[in-house]
Amino acid sequence: MYAKQDANAYISAKIENMTDCGTHTLFTAVVDEAKTLSDVPSVTYDYYFQHIKPKPTTNEKHKTGYVCKICGYFYEGENIPEDFICPLCKHGVSDFEFVP
Repeated sequence: MYAKQDANAYISAKIENMTDCGTHTLFTAVVDEAKTLSDVPSVTYDYYFQHIKPKPTTNEKHKTGYVCKICGYFYEGENIPEDFICPLCKHGVSDFEFVP
């Protein structure tokens, strides 16, 4: 099974194996239950970033840097190296967004 980022479904599975492929991780799993949800875009990345996990707001405690749009990892600093890879989700600089 291949689940795209706009998949709108509930999937219950038991992970049997995990393979780190550099920028992505492949999982081998046995699916117990799979149910398609409604057509309402409640599980898409766009809805997630707008309503469930909005971008951090700037305040006195917040420092300038870059935040990963996928997992929320925060990189402190004015400049991020072009070859930087997120240590949590293994995505590249293109998935980071500047937070002033």
